[in-house]
Amino acid sequence: MVKKNINDLINFVHDVDQKLFRDVKDLSTMDQEILNKFISLKENLENLENFDNFENFENFETIIDTIASETNRKNSEIIEKLNYFRKLNII
Repeated sequence: MVKKNINDLINFVHDVDQKLFRDVKDLSTMDQEILNKFISLKENLENLENFDNFENFENFETIIDTIASETNRKNSEIIEKLNYFRKLNII
């Protein structure tokens, strides 16, 4: 590749990186706290989300309830954040 093409490619990748991860870099303190809780519970969440039985669903709800109460947010907001973080492949 020509040096100009390489530089253009590097700039393009940098621009894409900035657009994709801008929101992640600017997480509010509360969002960072929620993200940290999800990361620490990642394996448990993955196991519980296989709603094979009612017990898994109850345990998943309990985790969401706990995070919501600890962060003074609604359950729906916590689930929304979970889905958002998953779309960004953070958890």
